[in-house]
Order: sequence, then structure tokens, then C-alpha cells
Amino acid sequence: MIVRAIVFAILVFFPASANSRSWFLNGLGSSGIYHIWEFGDDGLVSSLAPALSPPDGVLHLAWPSAIAPDAHSRRLYASAYTTGWFQVRLWTSTNRGPWIPQGIAFQSDASEPDGIGPAQVVYEPGASEPYMIYYLDRASKQIKLATSADGMSFTRHGAVITPSLPEEEAGLSMSYACRRANGEYVIFYHGYYNDTKNAVALVATADRPQGPFTKKTIIARPDGFASTLSAKRLTATATVDVRVPLGIPLLVGGGTTKQEANVAIKQDERTIWFERPFVFNHVSDRLVSASRNKVELSYAQEQQDGSWRGVFTFYNADTGVTSEYTTEGSAQSLTAPWSYSRTGFRFKPWYPGGENSTENPTPLLKNDACSS
Repeated sequence: MIVRAIVFAILVFFPASANSRSWFLNGLGSSGIYHIWEFGDDGLVSSLAPALSPPDGVLHLAWPSAIAPDAHSRRLYASAYTTGWFQVRLWTSTNRGPWIPQGIAFQSDASEPDGIGPAQVVYEPGASEPYMIYYLDRASKQIKLATSADGMSFTRHGAVITPSLPEEEAGLSMSYACRRANGEYVIFYHGYYNDTKNAVALVATADRPQGPFTKKTIIARPDGFASTLSAKRLTATATVDVRVPLGIPLLVGGGTTKQEANVAIKQDERTIWFERPFVFNHVSDRLVSASRNKVELSYAQEQQDGSWRGVFTFYNADTGVTSEYTTEGSAQSLTAPWSYSRTGFRFKPWYPGGENSTENPTPLLKNDACSS
């Protein structure tokens, strides 16, 4: 009954159409390699085989952008890691056929020696150059823009967001961009502080895609939660000595052979009920919130009443530990503080290729509208 309630909440939050839309994200399992996976609106992986695997010469793929420019074609862009995040590659599909590699669509130049990821490709039909890449220049710690008529040959336009806040002092990174019905362009991104150990989610706006994006607003902060937990294998209860965040991903036993993620759904004094049984025994094992250190808003959608709904990615909950998971959130307005919906994992990591990471989700989109 609990599982049904959570799935129902997901479908209400982002209602499925007659043809349920696809989502794409990067995931990491025991292989230690990031692949691109396809998910459904129900939050479950569509196939146990990845949608995209790193081609020869590439170690990882991450930060996908999925575009459907017409009824018959699809484009899937992803950042590619070689010796660093130096490339954005393109795959295409016709009539929902297999993904065909088209090669490098965009890559760093001499002015960007440290790489260009994360990057997001957005599509604005009707524009002279409808393909736009918002990307992080890792050397300058700026978010920049490049545009293209065909989605393969891009022209750089320089920085659209530059660090200026204390929460951006250690750098910033790209999350998601879209265009509101009133014509305003929006970039969601995250800023690093405390020597990159922590990150807040931010939003900025502009009158045109080239920016500059101003009116920077912090919309979510990490919660800093860390404690210990004891639980028995194959049971869905545990004992703790503190109040535990409910309804969002938690990491247990991080950095050990007993590492696993779960969601606390109820607490009665020292007893916690969880979404699913534990895989391992835990005796005073480390327990941290997935949103302990770094939060970002990976996808956002404006509602008719002016409120917003979105999907957060939490990451780096413990130093050196891979634990990148998603949950839903909402806000009454674009710049209002966001809160978590408490419906657990938006995209379930219960498959071999995603047990340590299901992050950076994007749906297949027809345009760059915030309300699409």
C-alpha cells in the first residue's frame, strides 16, 4: 500500500500522458562507469540495458539532454568524459529506433582548458539558431552559451552567469534552462562554497538567451544531516537516536561494502519505518541525508497558477562516496524557497546500473518552454 501511494503521488506530480514520456539520466552501478539510462514517468528504469554506453575513447557519459524536434526524430546529447569533461556528443533516433552516434557536437577550445561539463542543450523552434548549449567553463567557473542552426556546429557567445555571491565563491555549475510563457529565460544552477564541499541550488533570469542572467536567488540549501543507524537485514525498520529526515533519500553505511540507499517514511521515537527492507545488517552504521552537502534542481516545470514543480539531485553526501539520487520538490513561485514533496526517490535506483547513482534527469522535450 505504501509503494502504491508513492507511485500515485509521482503520477499526480508529473501526470503521464496517453503516451507516457521518457526521461533520461546518468546512472552508476558496480561497474564504476556512468551510462545514460531511460526511465518512465513511473520512476522505473525502462530497460536493464543502458540507452547509451560510452563509445571507444570515452570513460563516462553524463548530463543528458533529450530533444524531439518533430514527431519522427529524437536527439540525445550527453557530456563525455575522456581525460576530463571536454566533449558534448550527439545520438539521433528516427521513429523510436536505435540511437545512432553522430559524433562530437561541441568541445572545449583553448580558452577552456579544464573542460566544459556539465552542459545542457535546449531547443527553441523558430529561432534562427534553435539549438543552445548552456555549459560550465571549468577554468573560468562561468556558465557560458553557444548556439547552432543544426545542433552540430556551435558559435560561442561567452559568459551568461559569473560568480558573485558568497555561495558561489568556490565556483558554480549548470543544472537546467527553460523559457517562460512571458518570454523570460530561466537558468537553474548550483553554487559551491566552503571549498566546494557544499552547494546550494539557485535560479537566475534574463530577457534573452544570451543574458546576462541576474536576480540570482538561492532556492534550496543542504540540510547537513548525519547520524548513525542500526537495522537488521530483510527488515524495513531501524533504530536511531535522533529525528531523521522523512520522505527523501538517505544513505546508510556510506563508503563500505554495506552501502545502500533507502527512504524513511515514519518515525515513532527511536523506531524508523523505511520504504523497503534493508539489504545488509547495520550496527551503528553511518546514516546521512542524501541532501547533506550538495543540492541542485535538475528539472523544473512552471504550473498554470504560477507555482513550480521539479526534480532535485542530491550528491556528495559523504566525501569520496558515490550517492547521487533524486527527489521531487515544489515552490509557490520561481524565486520562493523550494520544499521537498516527501515522496521518496523520483527515479528508483533499484537496478544494477543505478544502485549508486540515478541523477541529472531530463524528460524528452519538444521545446525550451518552462511549462512543456
